[in-house]
Amino acid sequence: MTYSQLAIAGVWSHVSQAWLDERGGFREVYKLSDTSGYLDRPFQVSQVNQSTSGKGVLRGIHLTLGHEGQEKYVFCSQGSIWDVAVDLRPSSSTYGKWCSQLLSATNGISLMIPRGVGHAFLALEANTVVTYLCSTEYAPQNEVVVNPLDPAIGIPFREIADDYTIDNFTLSHKDSHGMSLSEFSKVPLDSRSEI
Repeated sequence: MTYSQLAIAGVWSHVSQAWLDERGGFREVYKLSDTSGYLDRPFQVSQVNQSTSGKGVLRGIHLTLGHEGQEKYVFCSQGSIWDVAVDLRPSSSTYGKWCSQLLSATNGISLMIPRGVGHAFLALEANTVVTYLCSTEYAPQNEVVVNPLDPAIGIPFREIADDYTIDNFTLSHKDSHGMSLSEFSKVPLDSRSEI
């Protein structure tokens, strides 16, 4: 696997090798020993989630608060997404900044997202399947949603959508009514995740 550090500390993109033959293909998507070499601790998987999205579905920005927080290892096994990580760690030099990566079933790229960094994506194709390996189990009482279209964050979802002939976004009620970055900044520090 090939790893690259993105513009936000702790966010890694990695490309898995594919073996192709007349039967189809095989890809080693996640390997604990490889991934642990790029983190300060092993990435232990506690829960695996999978979503299926239509073209134009916009999910996020999702974050798990609390001391333990949640790390995510995200990959796309069908279709493609424009995947975005948003730094929501108050002491970080890149707080409020974002970085992105195209993940698809063909490019074999995965994204490692550390605790304290929010996650969002735009599905670029119909029937897009995204899998998330999570370091902790889902704890609804610790979940926070920041609005992915908040102009203060400035993620150019509209421009990306135009490139893929997506006219309208489909968001859940929870995501479309997520808090602004300004509102998030008022959440008590002791409940927010830190690296």
